Amino acid sequence: MCCSAWPSSSRRALRARGDAAVDAVWPLIERYPSGFGFLLGVAEWRAGQPKEIALTGPADDPAFRALRAVVGQTFIPHRVLVAGEGSSDLPLMQHRATDQVMAYVCEAYACQEPTHDPERLRLLLGGETPPSS
Repeated sequence: MCCSAWPSSSRRALRARGDAAVDAVWPLIERYPSGFGFLLGVAEWRAGQPKEIALTGPADDPAFRALRAVVGQTFIPHRVLVAGEGSSDLPLMQHRATDQVMAYVCEAYACQEPTHDPERLRLLLGGETPPSS
């Protein structure tokens, strides 16, 4: 998770070192799994494909709050969320207009087309549209 914002060459090198660390102790993990809870969590995170979600725009805007609610209501086991004007200096927010309310969903270094529509965001996150009442 900490590495998702690093430049890709640094990320690959760090990822390789992380894989090597887990591989080095894997026989012990298999033998004593209860002693390696944190490391098993890291291995599980590495096995998944994290979604990186960037929400831009003013946090007090109702449209921003609607997008944030969709992210909060959708089960995403592996996610990195960067949101609001205060996050504009983070790498995931680079080259994104901070004055417009938009949601960007990225996975494996590729981003889907940005959206301002909460239902479209729900689909991009892999969630289902809730039934209308």
